Amino acid sequence: YNQFQSITFEMENFYKLTKPHEETILQKYINKCVIFYGGSIIGIYLISIIIISGPVTLNQPFPMMAEYPFDVFHQPMRTIAYIHQSICILQGSAHICINTYTSLLLWFSSARLELLTDNLHAIRNIYDLTKCVQEHQKL
Repeated sequence: YNQFQSITFEMENFYKLTKPHEETILQKYINKCVIFYGGSIIGIYLISIIIISGPVTLNQPFPMMAEYPFDVFHQPMRTIAYIHQSICILQGSAHICINTYTSLLLWFSSARLELLTDNLHAIRNIYDLTKCVQEHQKL
């Protein structure tokens, strides 16, 4: 958890301190990925909401068909089972969306490496090369 927090904090700080030419490269990656990743997250949660609200429109008591070793067709067990299934569905959706976060980290690394490539093309002396090597090791 702390590693993800530190990586996210580093991404935010890097974006705040970008130069105009770096911002154009990052914006290119954002424009390329935002529709797919944003659409994926919205789609995953939308499908989850549809599944959770299924018992309202369909002839089934719960979002997912399951057998319980006790009677769930009387209150309060019916409500407890329904809420439990709903929470599990939303938790599963959140776990699927973690893959989207991992993809975000990958494209951020790709953008940083592209920026490093641009810096390597602009090397004028040994100090610039040392700076690029240190940046590469940091990535």
